[in-house]
Amino acid sequence: MVRYTLDPKTCQQLGEANQAVELCDGAGKVIGFFLPESGPRGLPPPGLESPLTAGEIEQRRRTSTGRTLDEILGSLEQR
Repeated sequence: MVRYTLDPKTCQQLGEANQAVELCDGAGKVIGFFLPESGPRGLPPPGLESPLTAGEIEQRRRTSTGRTLDEILGSLEQR
């Protein structure tokens, strides 16, 4: 990840944001987005909705698929 240091005015403006911010250049071209860090980690920012229902999310949490790291490493060693 690249880190940019912002001027105090921009920091203040972004610090006051309570939702996603669209960042644009002087011509109005979108150059990126800023999501303020708010609320507990692991939860989407306010206003962002998942395309999955709560039931679908819970089902995916309970469903175990794939292989363990030991299984992956074992199959790689056999090659």
